[in-house]
Amino acid sequence: MPTSSSAIQTSNKTLQQSHSEQEQPAETTNGFSMSEPTIKVLLIDDQPMVAESISRLLGNTPDIEFYYCSEVQEALPMVLEVQPTVILQDLVMPDTDGLMLVKFFRANPTTQRIPVIVLSTQNESTLKAEAFATGANDYLVKIP
Repeated sequence: MPTSSSAIQTSNKTLQQSHSEQEQPAETTNGFSMSEPTIKVLLIDDQPMVAESISRLLGNTPDIEFYYCSEVQEALPMVLEVQPTVILQDLVMPDTDGLMLVKFFRANPTTQRIPVIVLSTQNESTLKAEAFATGANDYLVKIP
């Protein structure tokens, strides 16, 4: 019966062999990536100032990629292209009901599992409840 350290070495060797058939990340230890997976944040908002603020908040974090979409008509194509980890979405945009966009994301098989965080200047409990009922994962009040 192998000792626990030799079992770990055997396990690591097996993992290394299985990973050697796949593309290896540049920085690895025992076949495991040392870097965190990339988080892709997509903001859908008609106000460039909000995009600038969020971009600055995220800063130069190496494992976060920030994408911005200012036109609702371009939102779905951008979601399909970027495949975001999370969507930040304004609730009030020109010619669009933000809750309808949340409903659309929840009804679409490609986007239904992507977390959607609604951003709004409105801090009304009934609106928050409606956003959650529609499928939003969270509701954040932004500065107007």
